[in-house]
Amino acid sequence: MPPSKVQSEKQTFLKEYGDRYGYNGRIDRIREEEYPQLKSGFYLDHAGTTTYPQSTLENLKADLTDNLYGNPHSKSPSSMLATKKVEAVRNQILNYFDCTPGDYQVVFTQNATAAIKLVGEIFPWQGERSWFKYLRENHTSIVGLRALAKESGADISVLSEAEVETFIGTHHDNRLSTVVQVDGEVIYNLFAYPGQCNFSGMKFPINWAQRMKEKHSTETSKVLVLLDAASYVTSSQLSLRDTKSSPDFVNLSFYKLFGYPTGLGALLVKTELTPILKKRYFGGGTISGLLYDADYAQFWPSLSETYEDGTINFLNIIALSHAFAAFHKLYNSINYVTMHTSALISYLYSQLSVMKHYNGAPICEIFSSRDFRNPKMQGPILNFNFKKPDGSWVGYAEVEKLACSDNIHLRVGGFCNPGSVTKWFNITQDEMMMAFESGKVCGDDRDIINKKPTGSIRVSLGAMTTIDDVLAFINFAREHFIEVTPPPVEKRKSARASGSFVRQSWKGFAANPQFQVVQQMSMYGQDWVLIDASSGTTLNQRRKSAFLLIPHKNFESLKGQIESSEKGQEMEKFSKLSSSSGSSNHGALEQYAKGVTYSRKKTPMVTSKVSFEEAIPEHNTSSFIDSLVMFFSYIFLYIQKFAAMAAPKAFQTLKNNSFLVGLSFSLIFFYFVI
Repeated sequence: MPPSKVQSEKQTFLKEYGDRYGYNGRIDRIREEEYPQLKSGFYLDHAGTTTYPQSTLENLKADLTDNLYGNPHSKSPSSMLATKKVEAVRNQILNYFDCTPGDYQVVFTQNATAAIKLVGEIFPWQGERSWFKYLRENHTSIVGLRALAKESGADISVLSEAEVETFIGTHHDNRLSTVVQVDGEVIYNLFAYPGQCNFSGMKFPINWAQRMKEKHSTETSKVLVLLDAASYVTSSQLSLRDTKSSPDFVNLSFYKLFGYPTGLGALLVKTELTPILKKRYFGGGTISGLLYDADYAQFWPSLSETYEDGTINFLNIIALSHAFAAFHKLYNSINYVTMHTSALISYLYSQLSVMKHYNGAPICEIFSSRDFRNPKMQGPILNFNFKKPDGSWVGYAEVEKLACSDNIHLRVGGFCNPGSVTKWFNITQDEMMMAFESGKVCGDDRDIINKKPTGSIRVSLGAMTTIDDVLAFINFAREHFIEVTPPPVEKRKSARASGSFVRQSWKGFAANPQFQVVQQMSMYGQDWVLIDASSGTTLNQRRKSAFLLIPHKNFESLKGQIESSEKGQEMEKFSKLSSSSGSSNHGALEQYAKGVTYSRKKTPMVTSKVSFEEAIPEHNTSSFIDSLVMFFSYIFLYIQKFAAMAAPKAFQTLKNNSFLVGLSFSLIFFYFVI
């Protein structure tokens, strides 16, 4: 995008959102002084992890240099100093979440997932008389609790947002009337949900905890609530002051909040639950007394001492104190972060949601039912998939590779949220099961199955995101995914295969008519690939061996066309053609004989396509040497194929030798001809 256009859009944004954006004009200075790691790209994956300010690292380095911290489970001076710092951080956390002293306790864990798991392990399940309900749009870490609930015999159910509201709207659980209870016994049940969906950014009512308890807790049946706050607190204030309405358990992840330290989470637990929680495993400093040869173990009274098995990550906890200090220094309050990120995500949504193709079709579908202008309903996450003019989907793997080429850091996939995947992509349970059984796994590039996406693109913003980051992505969407004119209809004299030549992160160029269409070519390694135009899939050399026969001079000719095209300057922004990619046919043939793909890494899937004539020349080629190369190479390949079919075992054994014999014969013949 031209600088003048960028500046114009920036001014448009500031005119509408300037009162909420940028911390009173300090954002550019904050980025310059505190986040040098963000100078080389556009980071838009803050829901994965935000990034850390320089001052956190500098202050931590000074702290660790000036002080000696020992294992807290001791009375030495260094141990006592570490214990003092750790307890101070616990208080910082409680103050940050507006807790009244004594109402909650902080149990440090490895991460948010470990905190959730701890809830399932210590919860007072009472067999089939207890129930566990969770929201559909939960992270897998919450869904995983069902294994512990099932092990205990609890009744398990998953609810949509509407079903949660319906359930809360009833005055009691009808199922409880059939449960046999002992006089004076209290049955405990668990409801778990996220404050903010990590997939879509949709926020769910924090007061669900209060309403659930009011409608479904009695003297003999209690509902306890677990709030997954890992995503919510990254840009929203959470107050736990009113214990009557607040959740009983809250899990946190500090790298998502501050960027550093990693490997540190926490579970906030109401102190009043101490008597009913069940300690199963014990170890490290959690016990005050133990007999090795008898069933006797005495635990410390506080929740943190009881449930923090082993030595806590005390240096990372000390680092957390510096992260808190830096955050308050830079941003003062999380409420300012809310305003800042809300302004940016609202603008991004307003731009992306109105982009159209030449035929008026939208370029994307956004997966959220919330109002992006309202930060109480929608967090700074935009989840979507691009669409083609005909309404078909663009695969997320394709988008990811293009973004990487533009140095845009985003995230694609299912985001460990299977409930959201099936909801927004209208995928049934049977369809998901069939996909998994056919080889689909989390994190792979199988992004479209049966014309339905299996994942999406997520752009997420953080405290230090700027309007320049957002404009970079808006320009990325315009450049790569808006079709401004219908694709040309070409008539081909000869088309032995139907395909497209694809340049990673670059739009098409005018092709030389001397070439015919080829389905697959990875001779240009990580920069170029040919794909099947009918199916959109890439093919390896075994499927289309003919492309191995393309003479070197034709590669050079094709390269020259690209470099001289009107898009040549834009192409130079990205990685150049591999210098060794077309050095000879022999290297390609050797790769074919070995039965491996010539590409250096996974074949890039991109949208910029241009049809072109096949690089294998017709028999009337002007180059006598090229004709001979093609002739003998064809003979060699067909001999290989015949041998492989006639005697596969012998062929496998002699394959390498036969290749060398054939290659030597060809070289000798060419030498005498020349």
